[in-house]
Amino acid sequence: MKKINKLIILVSFMLFNSCINDDLQNELDKLNNDLIELQQINSLLKLKSIINESYISELLILELKDKPESILLIFENGSSYEISKELVIDYQIDNVNWKLDIALIDLTHVSAYILGNELKVKEIDLNPFNTAPLSAIINIETPISGLFTVKVIGQDGVNSDFTIKSDYYGKDHSLKIFGLYPGYNNKVELIFTNKDGILRTTTTELITTDELPLGLPDFNVVKQYNNFDPNTLFLVNYRPTHIPFMVDPYGKIRWYSVGFTKFPKMGLQRFKNGNIGYGKNSNPGLGEVVEYTLMGELVKQYSFYPEFEIAHHDVYEMSNGNFLILVNKVGIDTIEDHIIELDRNSGTINNIWDLREILPTDRYTLRKIGDGSDWFHANAVIHDESDNTIIVSGQAQGLIKVTWDNQLKWILAPHEGWSNEYVDYLLQPTGSDFEWSWGQHAPLILPNKNILQFDNGFGREFGNSSSDYSRIVEYDISENDNIGGEISQVWQYGKERGEEMISSFISDVDYIENTSTRFIVAGATAFDVVYTDSLNVSFTRNIDQIETRMIEVNLAKEVLFEMTLSSSEHTGSTYRAEKLIIND
Repeated sequence: MKKINKLIILVSFMLFNSCINDDLQNELDKLNNDLIELQQINSLLKLKSIINESYISELLILELKDKPESILLIFENGSSYEISKELVIDYQIDNVNWKLDIALIDLTHVSAYILGNELKVKEIDLNPFNTAPLSAIINIETPISGLFTVKVIGQDGVNSDFTIKSDYYGKDHSLKIFGLYPGYNNKVELIFTNKDGILRTTTTELITTDELPLGLPDFNVVKQYNNFDPNTLFLVNYRPTHIPFMVDPYGKIRWYSVGFTKFPKMGLQRFKNGNIGYGKNSNPGLGEVVEYTLMGELVKQYSFYPEFEIAHHDVYEMSNGNFLILVNKVGIDTIEDHIIELDRNSGTINNIWDLREILPTDRYTLRKIGDGSDWFHANAVIHDESDNTIIVSGQAQGLIKVTWDNQLKWILAPHEGWSNEYVDYLLQPTGSDFEWSWGQHAPLILPNKNILQFDNGFGREFGNSSSDYSRIVEYDISENDNIGGEISQVWQYGKERGEEMISSFISDVDYIENTSTRFIVAGATAFDVVYTDSLNVSFTRNIDQIETRMIEVNLAKEVLFEMTLSSSEHTGSTYRAEKLIIND
């Protein structure tokens, strides 16, 4: 009655003054909603209808208030019902099973779901596949269907929390847990909601993990992000221990894998389906790409042996799911000069590129590796969907573009040492600020169709450069109709960093789409390379130097994030790394 009287007064005031201000209108709307939501139930038929409907739809009662003349039920959708006790003989609450049983005056019973005791976990299976020690599966049954959000509480404030939303709606839940800390008693919150995300209850569990294995590096955050997306991790392909791991922006490992993954691997990455993949780089007599889940479960091994062996340097996942793989052909005298397309579904080899057919195998202008059998030294391959070609990086030769039927389109490399046969294929530089790349790695196609790659600086100017540096560089290539074209330098970063970012081999660069930034991995900064000429190159390990620099910069060349990796046990390196946001 008080609410009705207040409403009458407010309405009268509105009519009397013939205008309503915003505050008054809001009060009217609120009171109107209150009147709709709080319904007086004096009919047995109405009561049965409401309770039965809520039970069928699994609409949870969040609170029951026992008043002298009535029972107030408050539901999770915001509706409230005040039930006259003249309709009810008694009621019982089963807190374990979240059930409310109401005995009615006609000697029938109706049941509803009501918020009960804290949910109890059935089982916690840490490292369920003996491959990913910082993962777990939590099995839990709920009395009512719902959804779970899992939160691993971080050590560095809310930004370090690791949150996973399960998409399973039901009662028998198997929750995948990622982002645990090693050697730590992890606090994990299980947040139970209805299908609309309305909180029902939160359960907390503790998961104790083992210490990290030996051989992993130490981390130093040189520049922290001003802000970053939740669940940001960096997937790192680290040598020499060959233990792949993910480290958070605070320099703390939150995932790693062992077992069948602990050996040399190439093209370590997260596939579009969320799984981890890599190419096996091991002894001759084996050739395959391996796919496994973040939980450590082996999904599939894609074999291309016996025609080809050893997946070296790169595995590229095409938009159709197939793989472009850098391989060795069995039974020939040269290595690292073949590319195959492997069908993801059938396992068949759809296409083969033999670089011996389109390039000279005796050009050692930049570097002769060993006896010369590794004349090209392919280290990356990507697919250009705009014209269905591939772009292949060869450390010893340069960057080339090749058609689907293995016809050469252009060569991006210094012009020295190429015979007249290849002059028309060589891209012609324009602009006064143009510089070639030397021993490059990790090319990619930007949204503006330009090429971005890591310019290692290996043998820069054939050893005659006045300064040593590595950088990332963006090129604009204007292709001719048939072969060749022009090239200009659009942007670079790293030259200004001088010697501290030098990485003469391996290394990586990625384009971060949602921020239009560049993520750089100078992966071999602890190796000093002395280049005299193509036949005289020496490598020296320096255990006192930083092994890797991971840097994110924007187009204005502002450093948004920087972290270094180092070790006092060995001289390690990072082949590649990727910035990821793990939301599943």
